[in-house]
Amino acid sequence: MGKNTWRQEDGWPLARARSTRYFLHSGGNAHSLPGGGDLRTAQPQNEGPDTFIYDPAEPVLTRGGGLCCDNDRLASGVFDQRPIEARGDVLIYSTPVFKEDFEVTGPVSLELYASSSAVDTDFTAKLVDVWPNGFAQNLTDSILRARYR
Repeated sequence: MGKNTWRQEDGWPLARARSTRYFLHSGGNAHSLPGGGDLRTAQPQNEGPDTFIYDPAEPVLTRGGGLCCDNDRLASGVFDQRPIEARGDVLIYSTPVFKEDFEVTGPVSLELYASSSAVDTDFTAKLVDVWPNGFAQNLTDSILRARYR
């Protein structure tokens, strides 16, 4: 995952940084890793929505990342995300393989338009770096509880 070193910078945001917007694409088929979910810099045109079945009896558990509490049962940090990506009730969007090193520095955000028939639904998003050997390393994540919205 890059040089894995600390470096000194003169300001924030970094003068050399540029913001890049990626858009979710799939045509309604972003289910699990073998699905057709892509991240591209072009805006989608006339693509259907992605859907998944939410089953509160089979929750998608957090695997690593930044946790605020309960480290006795759920460990924080870097974990391989492939077991979660293999589930049929998650949506996966991937960029093509980068031909050169790609640095991600600064805030990462997701603008999500969603609806649910459930009374309470949590939407989570993760930025994951997939290594050449397939290891899917979580870089950052966040959650939005949609209750009362």
